[in-house]
Amino acid sequence: MAKRSAHKKQQTRQAGRVLERLLPRNSVHRVAAVFVLLLAVLLPLALFSAGWSGWGPITGAIAATAGAASRLVGLPVVVQGNLMQLPSRTLAVDPQCTAVDLLVVYAALVLAYPIAWKKRLLALATGAAVLEVINIFRLVGVAWASEVLADRQFTLVHDYLFEFGMVFVVMMMWAVALSVAKQNA
Repeated sequence: MAKRSAHKKQQTRQAGRVLERLLPRNSVHRVAAVFVLLLAVLLPLALFSAGWSGWGPITGAIAATAGAASRLVGLPVVVQGNLMQLPSRTLAVDPQCTAVDLLVVYAALVLAYPIAWKKRLLALATGAAVLEVINIFRLVGVAWASEVLADRQFTLVHDYLFEFGMVFVVMMMWAVALSVAKQNA
């Protein structure tokens, strides 16, 4: 039994050495491979969780926060559950409006990069908070756009401009996290 266990340990070490030769620890290829693997696991969990019954309180809280922020800038918003009612239309805050999919991408980027775990956790916590605050600003922008733009322009702003903007924010947050981690190294 001990001989078999020692043999397995040796095989594991050999596999690790092969992996290290193919994908050195700090190589771009290894970071990319880990990122893709993390996305392959985490993104389906986020995307297919839309039917989860626990989203109600989360989307309701985000709608309430976005509604309050919208009222601060002068928009007449009434929030009921996850619905933001404006004079021109009613916006439904669904799980996609929580930025959970972008948070998963950001988490995969941070976790894939070889920095100390303490720094990764700090980057994840800070990034999640910043992303949600920016997401609230996005929802206020969506509410504003729904009031001042025609349907076609509103759709373009909502579906493309704000979506690309949020992806840009995620990439900038990752760049900042890496920059801070490298400065403190």
